[in-house]
Amino acid sequence: MKRAFSILLAICMTAVFPVCAEGEKSFRFSLENTENFQIIPNNTEISEENGMFCAVGTELPSFYLLPSEPLKVNNLNLTVRYKFKIESEGTPSYAAIRHYGMDSAMNTAMTMVRSPKSGQWYEGEYPLYKTTASTDRKMFEPGSEIKQLRFDVKNTTGKEVKVFLEYIEIICHEDDTLGETSGTEQIRKAEEQIKKAKPGQTVILPDGDYRNVSFTVSGSGTAEQPVTVRAQTPGKVRFSGLSSMVIDGTGVTVDGILFQDGWSARVITFSQDSRNCRLTNSGIINFNDRDKATDTRWVNINGKNNRVDHCFFRDKRTQGVLLEVLRRDEEGDNHQIDHNYFGFYEKGIANGAETIRIGTGNFAQSNSNTIISNNFFEKCDGEAEIISNKSQGNLFQNNTFFNSAGCLTLRMGKGNLVEGNLFAGGAAGLRVIDEDQTVRNNYFYRMSGRGIAVESGTDPNPAAYYPVKNVRIENNTFDYCTAAAEMNYGMTTPDMTVAYPRKYPPQGVFQKNLIFADDGKQAVNEIGTSCQINYLDNQQVGGEQNSVDGFLYQKIALLRNDTGFLYTDSAAVGADLSKLAETPLDPVDMMPEWIAEKIRKREAGFEASGVSFRQDSPFGNRDMIALAVGKSRAYRRGIVPVDASPLVTPVILQDKTMVPLRFISEAFGFSVEWDEGEQKVTLEKDGVCVECWIGIDRMIAGGKEISLLSAPVLVEERTFLPLRDVAEAIGKQVYWDDRGIILIGDDDSFLPEKEFFDLVIDYLGY
Repeated sequence: MKRAFSILLAICMTAVFPVCAEGEKSFRFSLENTENFQIIPNNTEISEENGMFCAVGTELPSFYLLPSEPLKVNNLNLTVRYKFKIESEGTPSYAAIRHYGMDSAMNTAMTMVRSPKSGQWYEGEYPLYKTTASTDRKMFEPGSEIKQLRFDVKNTTGKEVKVFLEYIEIICHEDDTLGETSGTEQIRKAEEQIKKAKPGQTVILPDGDYRNVSFTVSGSGTAEQPVTVRAQTPGKVRFSGLSSMVIDGTGVTVDGILFQDGWSARVITFSQDSRNCRLTNSGIINFNDRDKATDTRWVNINGKNNRVDHCFFRDKRTQGVLLEVLRRDEEGDNHQIDHNYFGFYEKGIANGAETIRIGTGNFAQSNSNTIISNNFFEKCDGEAEIISNKSQGNLFQNNTFFNSAGCLTLRMGKGNLVEGNLFAGGAAGLRVIDEDQTVRNNYFYRMSGRGIAVESGTDPNPAAYYPVKNVRIENNTFDYCTAAAEMNYGMTTPDMTVAYPRKYPPQGVFQKNLIFADDGKQAVNEIGTSCQINYLDNQQVGGEQNSVDGFLYQKIALLRNDTGFLYTDSAAVGADLSKLAETPLDPVDMMPEWIAEKIRKREAGFEASGVSFRQDSPFGNRDMIALAVGKSRAYRRGIVPVDASPLVTPVILQDKTMVPLRFISEAFGFSVEWDEGEQKVTLEKDGVCVECWIGIDRMIAGGKEISLLSAPVLVEERTFLPLRDVAEAIGKQVYWDDRGIILIGDDDSFLPEKEFFDLVIDYLGY
């Protein structure tokens, strides 16, 4: 039986969602159920054949399905099921379903199959939250409505294609295995209170577990007098299950809420109409679907002038950007993301697992004017980019990137500033692409890879690496990284065959940087010979002579501040450490207090956080120093040179271990004075005085004369004493490993085993 169809099949104003099972509602597009929807052909002819819809077309055979009443999105917890087959002489590219909302600009698309085989049936399902959306489309949110679907077949064969559709079914899950809904009535009351609240008023949300609820916070406050929605007790207003939140309106602040033990495709969304809204003192913890491939976004920032601050985001395990600034036009966004903790983002299965992304390629060449400051990123390993910057005019200031696999990437967009950040541990620090970028006063600490990669450019293409021009990398400090910088990164050689070759070298200046390098390491590596970076007045300590000019190698006095940052007496080179004064070193200091308390109590799921960026140190809180015979690097509240002269290291003389007196004494707070005429050294601390003389095998300590194992000697104009004598003079314990490792401390109960010395060797890189 074959029957031709008109554009309008039928419209019947009956209920769109007939109940199909307890807790579920379903709508089915099929030949058996034509009374509740329309079908509109698009580049096709529609007919009935063998009890199914049959669509015939060539280049893009498609058709629209319009329900008689819109289908409401409930927590984005919808399942779409389908069954179809395609008959064609060639192989089409794909078959997809698009879901349209309030207007044609709101849609998501799900590709059901790529390269479908002719005559093969395809039957399956997908949740709506797994669909993807074009970057210029408005995303579905809880409460949105689906007004139509479109079935597409992309065909490039030039031959006729037939599509046989048995059904498309949309199932709305009211409840699921995560438990029953709770707190809905209280949420609805709160929503009404918020709508009626005047600027400056506060709505208190009672403590409790709000499960499987969608919460729309829509108020009318001002930037100076917001409408505030505050948890009765911070952290005890807990959203779980299939819960989500939309922050809407003007001047709205959400304070003290927690999302935990659930999942949602879009957890917290600032709407497109939001202005001067704020999320603060809140957390999202382990809010993940069981399927790691699920694309979930925890915080989605639309609108203008919004802020996310003093929040805690931990244990993201699924695909999707954790926090995304969604740009809808070329106007400035003016958002602020500050004083937040981002931690333990598990490695994703593909690109698109950034911790933060600011914009996409659509509006990359316009100003976002977003500030990202004073955040702590710990083990953010989702993908190669912790932060992906795809817009202009942004400020990245006073952030700490600690032990993470990814890096801060200036991927697209000009005129961004990176200043006062700490990059500690991890494989990479910063990637620089595009024009007019400034990188200054940052501190790179023991990166296992490069501190900075300045990349080569391509010709314009869909994923362009815009050529680097007028980059300024100045007054940064690189503290024993494997490489301070790699220039021309990504440059392709002439014999490589790639679609878009990296052929444009970077241009700019690398000046007044302070670099500490290990033996055998060059501070800066250049790929190829075409790099156009001008090197000026950089200072390098240790390592190999660079192949480019612009690096000074003379001896300089090295100092460390209380934090452990290296600097010199000259303010001309290296990072201005005052610019790093607000950079967080311990995440507990800037977390919500109710989260910090959990960490202090070591509650389950919070044990690994709350330590300084040197958490890999084996010394913990012990007041201890470590040296090694013949090694110029030591531990003294961080890894430091033993002396400005690399020749001043512990040595063996006449079977006795001789150590530098000044380094050890000053490490424990003694003042050290040298009398050239008497060849005498005087140590003083808290009324205790120690005196010794070059060439005399005795010293005076606390008024008593003590015999020495060997007389003090001068090495490179520094006083050396036997190790045991120094320890006795300043009242410390000494521990020795037969590999030449020396530990000095004051803990009588501490007895280090071989395993501890192994950790010290690894930590100091011996």
